Amino acid sequence: MVNRVVILGPAYPLRGGIADFNQALCAGYLKKGIDCKIVSFSMQYPSLLFPGQTQYVPEGTPKPDMEIFPLLNSMNPLTWGTTAKKIKSFKPDYVVSSYWLPLTGYSMAKVLKKIKKEITTISLAHNIIPHQKMPFDNEITKFYVKQNRGFVVLSDAVSRDLDKFNDKVPRIVVPHPVYDIFGSPVTKQEALQKLGLQDGNYVLFFGIIKPYKGLRYLLQAFATKEIKQSGVKLIIAGEFYEDDKPYKELLDKLGIADRVILHDRFIPNNDVKYYFSATDVVVQPYLSATQSGITQVAYNFGKPMIVTDVGGLKEIVIDGKTGFVVPKENPQALASAITEFYKVRQVVNFEANVLEAKKKYSWDSFTCKVNDLYEEVRL
Repeated sequence: MVNRVVILGPAYPLRGGIADFNQALCAGYLKKGIDCKIVSFSMQYPSLLFPGQTQYVPEGTPKPDMEIFPLLNSMNPLTWGTTAKKIKSFKPDYVVSSYWLPLTGYSMAKVLKKIKKEITTISLAHNIIPHQKMPFDNEITKFYVKQNRGFVVLSDAVSRDLDKFNDKVPRIVVPHPVYDIFGSPVTKQEALQKLGLQDGNYVLFFGIIKPYKGLRYLLQAFATKEIKQSGVKLIIAGEFYEDDKPYKELLDKLGIADRVILHDRFIPNNDVKYYFSATDVVVQPYLSATQSGITQVAYNFGKPMIVTDVGGLKEIVIDGKTGFVVPKENPQALASAITEFYKVRQVVNFEANVLEAKKKYSWDSFTCKVNDLYEEVRL
């Protein structure tokens, strides 16, 4: 029986998908009556290496109702020992560490090495191989993998990547649960009014903008004749983690600036519901992916998705039922899927299919499966 768990990874006041996941996971444990604490970073990335405007949630964002200890400095070895000591003092049944990037993973691996003889260590691997490569990635990942007795991976794609480092380590493949931390849907009319938009058909691209997200292909899709004639508009909501100039130049070059609503900034959690409630379908034109929290936000709000056939995205979206799966790097395929969605939406009840499919992605089920893995690999 599991009584106490420690999550090692980013959390409030740090922002981002991994922090959101850790907090939702902690809430899932607490709901089951399991004592859970998060040991987070006091410094996650050096400012020079962080591509966004800030690593922190907006001022005034309420703290989640859970214990969070910001102790680990990814660049300061002196904190690695104190972090390990603090975790030991909690006497957890197991520690689950969130791995997504070697840059932060090395410090976590050093902490795990200090505690693994006394506490069962389980990795929650969002990624094993990062989307954007840096020197020594493989060496750091190999070291991190060695510090864990078992792995929770969120897609078959991540499991295959794990095989490249250790194909024998026990693991479970559990899809990303549905996010329920962004509130309930509102009416489309209320959402459009909140965003200052007129009534109409809207497609949503949501989240941090990086090269592998493939946004340029979606912009090219909106320049096709069929999309222009449809009158559909595109909402882009998210902060650029790369130079935004080429994208803005592309809007003008393609002649679509009047049909693209660009909210190029971090979207606070309490505003997320307005973007998803205002739109008809969410598009993820990614060039590579393991899985995506955006997909599970869409599931939470009952929104169909159009995704590319990469990584774990195609494992989550049921083609023709909860959305469409199209080839990557193909603007025409994206355009055809968008127009097809609006043609058949009166025949195929995409929203009902999404709400039915989301039932299997619960945090209760997720925590149960992690507990089962612990029983298999425990010290």
